[in-house]
Amino acid sequence: MVGFGAERRGSDVESDLSELLDEFRTGDGVNLIRESVRMVMQELIETEATEQIGAGRCERTEARTTERNGSEASSLR
Repeated sequence: MVGFGAERRGSDVESDLSELLDEFRTGDGVNLIRESVRMVMQELIETEATEQIGAGRCERTEARTTERNGSEASSLR
């Protein structure tokens, strides 16, 4: 299963959905439900973070209020 990292493109989501449907067809319905819920929750978390911060991942805007977890200031060496 493809994990969530930086911004996800439509083709990535389509690929994940295709994999989930394949699992369902092979009789692995429990994993289908588990992964479906995980995908929905992750998208909700990403949406909430984007709204709170004022910018998407790696996006620079004047409205940005903070940084995402794991970011740090960098300096030239």
